Amino acid sequence: MGFSKGSLTLEQRKRMSEAQKRRFSNPEEIKKLSGAHKGQKGYWLGKKRSKTTIQKQRKSLIKYYVENIEARDKMRDITKNLWENTEFRKRQIEVRKGKHYSSKTEFKKGSSGFKGKHSEKTKRKISLVKKGIRASPKTEFKKGFTPWNVGKVYTEEERKVLSEATKKGMANSETRRKLRANTLKMYESGSFPKQTNTKPERQIKEELIKRGYKEEIDFIHQYKFRDKFMCDFCFPNKKVIIEVDGDFWHANPNKYAEGNKLHKHQIKGIKRDRSKNAYISKVDNGSWRLLRFWESDIKENVIGCVNNIEKVLNK
Repeated sequence: MGFSKGSLTLEQRKRMSEAQKRRFSNPEEIKKLSGAHKGQKGYWLGKKRSKTTIQKQRKSLIKYYVENIEARDKMRDITKNLWENTEFRKRQIEVRKGKHYSSKTEFKKGSSGFKGKHSEKTKRKISLVKKGIRASPKTEFKKGFTPWNVGKVYTEEERKVLSEATKKGMANSETRRKLRANTLKMYESGSFPKQTNTKPERQIKEELIKRGYKEEIDFIHQYKFRDKFMCDFCFPNKKVIIEVDGDFWHANPNKYAEGNKLHKHQIKGIKRDRSKNAYISKVDNGSWRLLRFWESDIKENVIGCVNNIEKVLNK
């Protein structure tokens, strides 16, 4: 006979909880229970719930987590602790890649979660919520929350693992294509943040400072030239402008051969570069000098690039 809701006192529930914790802290007990349930599937599998039932359960769960801050924090801590466990994380990765399925997850084999289950309208709503443009009652309780890994200090080993995983992912041409497509969509929608202090720019600036050049005295980073357009670096006293060009956005000819089909943003970037070159070459009777460096050249040999800058400055 089961217990009805509210039939147990707080003290009884607390005693039962403590008993369960003691029971499941025993490895032998866990092994025994695991063997007893091995191969069994959930009693609810195959049972269909009506749309009304699903909505009621969903609303009830949302209401519970919206109103109960303590439960929400507890669930977040449990999830955080689980994912900090290396073995658990490794097992989950294997499950998602289809390399490992236990008796508990066998019924999920071949399943892709919510893939294909969202309507276009729902997808748009999810997109707006993620961008912070819209907050629904379902996600309102997350508003202002910071992700659990913000401020987390990773060990050298963890950083190495993350770095290798990123390199492995980016080595896949399909992954790079999808990432670029998503970036371009964000760029077109206006939600992509303006890139004003890119890694190649930081490399150039660090090397200049190492050589004794002082920012805001010898050179200016992000300089508005004659109220016309922004330049990456400017040496006003020497009348030298430095531009750091991204290989994709400015269509590096070593990577995007002439005659190949370019993206509209690349074509736009090339036109903008030509206009900038023409203007700088004519202003002040052509006394200004413009130097351009490709992102890949800076990555490969930043010292050589700054050597070229110094040659022009010394003239």
